[in-house]
Amino acid sequence: MDDVPMDPQDGSQNLAQMMALMMSRMDDMRAEQASEREAMRMQIRVLQENVASLQATPVATPQTPTSPALPGVTAVPPAPPGVTVTPPSPPAQTKKKMILPDPPRFDGNRKKYRNWRLEMEGKLRTDGCFLGSPTDQFTYIYSRLGDSPQSMAAAFYESGGPGGTRNPTSFLQYLTTTYEDPNVAQHALNNLDDMTQGKTESFAAFYPRFERQLADAGGATWDDAIQINYLRKALNEEMKDLLIPMLHLPKDYPGFTRELHSLGANIEARRATQKRAYRKAAFRPQGRNASPDRRVAKHQNHERAATPPPDTMDWEPTKISKAVQRQNKDLAGKRAKWVDEKETALRIKEKRCLRCGRDSCWISECPLLPPRRPNPPARAHVKKSRPKLPEVEDLVDTEDDSSVQTETDDEKLKE
Repeated sequence: MDDVPMDPQDGSQNLAQMMALMMSRMDDMRAEQASEREAMRMQIRVLQENVASLQATPVATPQTPTSPALPGVTAVPPAPPGVTVTPPSPPAQTKKKMILPDPPRFDGNRKKYRNWRLEMEGKLRTDGCFLGSPTDQFTYIYSRLGDSPQSMAAAFYESGGPGGTRNPTSFLQYLTTTYEDPNVAQHALNNLDDMTQGKTESFAAFYPRFERQLADAGGATWDDAIQINYLRKALNEEMKDLLIPMLHLPKDYPGFTRELHSLGANIEARRATQKRAYRKAAFRPQGRNASPDRRVAKHQNHERAATPPPDTMDWEPTKISKAVQRQNKDLAGKRAKWVDEKETALRIKEKRCLRCGRDSCWISECPLLPPRRPNPPARAHVKKSRPKLPEVEDLVDTEDDSSVQTETDDEKLKE
């Protein structure tokens, strides 16, 4: 049978129908997928709302939430892959950590008991629910005692306190009666009356000492005017004088202390500036033409003025020996030998007399006349080793006529 040729127009019509059919099916699939995604979003939203409601309002016996009926959906399908919904644990099964650390074991030192008691009270107040019942807290207090306090409180612990109730408050009261000073407030009040700031003590160093005595005396509950009066009375004279022109000081105690801190900081800054200026003036370099003997004399006079005079008990046992007194008689009226700058610097470093080189002599008390600069300058060799009491010939210039006494600037200094 011969093949009948196909009409091209009929083939194009069939292809168009197939394309239209495919497009229609694709549209249906897109609509179906969109509907499924929307339904899944609504299911996830409903589950999240149920979880949030369970977390906000916990119940003793958690119940499985039922999702509301969705339009077009008969049953709630399981959660989509990759989404895990974990219901919250009941409150009875939730375990929290303690907020505060355990107080250190009290070793029996009375000075440390107050801080230990405050720390223990805070621990029981904050973490008491985690420690357990009052009986457990009673045992916990005993476990935080050292060997000596435990031996002392063993009988009280075994009996359980008054009535055997094992009350932690009664246990702390028992320890307070045993270890805390009942007159600490009176002692602190007496210390406040006698407390004064040191003449050169900074306010930053004085204020913590004052605040501790004020707290021990119960001053935290006093009126601001009383606290300010005690603090103002304890200040040194320098700060009291500086407070006189300050007419608008705060009337509250915290504001008054802030003003004193600012004033104390300014005083410390001023002292530091004066100290730096004093050091610069003390070690200002001298001119080149000034003689070494004159520069050293000024340096020794400055050291003597800066150093306070020793007490009588300090200098009486170290009087000048008889050998030095005999040498002073032999050196009277004679002229010292000229030494170079190296020897002069060595004498300054070893704190010896710049004129004769002895340990127990000062330039203003030396019996020798000032040396004369040789012309031309002589380069004398200075021995490193020196005896404690040098010979007279080593101290004086034998070629100089001792009868001629030329007045120099050092002699004026000596007078």
